[in-house]
Amino acid sequence: MLTSTPSVIVWPGLGDIVPSRARVLRDAFRGKGYTLSLFCIATCDVVAEMTSTDTGEISASVGATGGTSGFTAVDAEAFAADVAAFIEHEREMGSARR
Repeated sequence: MLTSTPSVIVWPGLGDIVPSRARVLRDAFRGKGYTLSLFCIATCDVVAEMTSTDTGEISASVGATGGTSGFTAVDAEAFAADVAAFIEHEREMGSARR
């Protein structure tokens, strides 16, 4: 039986990033409790999806709430913290609506 992967953020653009930088980003997100992935299989608990924009920003959206926000990924730790805070805020908003 496959084990579920919790708190996955799907970011297809991660494959376009230099591998050493992608590793730094994955580690930063792992430190915040999230797993960055190029794609997701059925056993993933996808909490957000990110897309890279032409202007160098990353757009994140939380499917459960429909919330979207833009981020820059200059500093991996700050980027991971900002996206994690956005996801948590969206989770709180979703819980308040129920």
